[in-house]
Amino acid sequence: MAAKSDRRIVDGLARMGREDNRYDALYRRVYAAFGVAPCAMWALYFLLASDDGLSQHEIAGMMMFPKQTVNSAVARLAMDGMVEFAAIAGTRKEKKVRLTAAGRDFAKRTVGHLLEAEIRATKKLGVAKMNALSDLRAEYLDLLKAEFEKDFLDSSD
Repeated sequence: MAAKSDRRIVDGLARMGREDNRYDALYRRVYAAFGVAPCAMWALYFLLASDDGLSQHEIAGMMMFPKQTVNSAVARLAMDGMVEFAAIAGTRKEKKVRLTAAGRDFAKRTVGHLLEAEIRATKKLGVAKMNALSDLRAEYLDLLKAEFEKDFLDSSD
């Protein structure tokens, strides 16, 4: 256990953990309300925000899901007629994932509402505070990842 002098840090970490859990619980409610699996919802979210589609590699890079989970989610979206694949010039295997008309309509009705709510909340918080929050979280995550990899995680993941 941490030394007494680290009590404030431990209390702060516990608070941050509670807030992360509240954030996760809120988004789980969103997935359930939309009837969409988490990975599929985030794929739709990023595809809706893109102008010309994304490769599966790009989608996986934006998410905290294993590549196979992303591939399965995108394949399921394709089977459901939500996305289609187009060849990427200069590559042999990689394809661009694009929303179909039905997929775009579905994404607007679901994750489009999520995105609009996030925009409204950000406007209330203020862009400067949102950027500061994002910068601090990214910095902390990088530091935490480095500490975990020093101690017990493989750095190749």
